[in-house]
Amino acid sequence: MVFSNRSFAVLILVQSCRGEVPLVRDFRKPKPHFFKLPGGKGEIGETPKQTAWRELREETGIEEDMDLFKILKTENRGDHDLYLFGLDLEGLPELAETGTEGEEVIISSLNEIRKMGGDFFLAHFQLLREANII
Repeated sequence: MVFSNRSFAVLILVQSCRGEVPLVRDFRKPKPHFFKLPGGKGEIGETPKQTAWRELREETGIEEDMDLFKILKTENRGDHDLYLFGLDLEGLPELAETGTEGEEVIISSLNEIRKMGGDFFLAHFQLLREANII
């Protein structure tokens, strides 16, 4: 796969075989503070998959083989590209209580995300719907 030199952001949907999905909430960002999928912006020299691996490790403590990440959806967002990665695991490893930048980490499920309403970041909810995940 060839990646452009455009800036990009990534999101990672991690699911265990028991339906567990880690979410993060960043209280450093302006209010309101939504739960969201782990992810972030690419750094110079990174591929989207490398960014997904780094962001997941920083925000949740999960360190899995990069080859296990699969692209679920890509979007051109005008000024950047967005990559939604999926990572399926037998079970979740022990998660960090907080990310390296103070993000709150919780375990949820796709069903709980559907019910969160305004507590889950709308753009991430819409992306999951567009990808036929929820």
